[in-house]
Amino acid sequence: MATGYTCIMHYHTNIEECTITVMAEIDKKTKEENKVKYLKSNCRAKIMIKTNNIVCGEKFETLESLGRFTLRDEGKTIAVGKVLKYKK
Repeated sequence: MATGYTCIMHYHTNIEECTITVMAEIDKKTKEENKVKYLKSNCRAKIMIKTNNIVCGEKFETLESLGRFTLRDEGKTIAVGKVLKYKK
């Protein structure tokens, strides 16, 4: 997955097309953030998700059920995640 990757985001009951921007990969052992151009499988990362429409939701720390999302492409789950912050 690289910056500009387009997929479908399942966020609570919403299904939206979105574009991914890779911010940083997080090392599993040291928790350090490293800038990378693309993500490999089974890694942790910070990404920015941009949707075409406004999506209603909440941060994971505030309300867990509305703070989770799944990214899918061609019928396969490619990522799962938590909402850390959002733009109001």
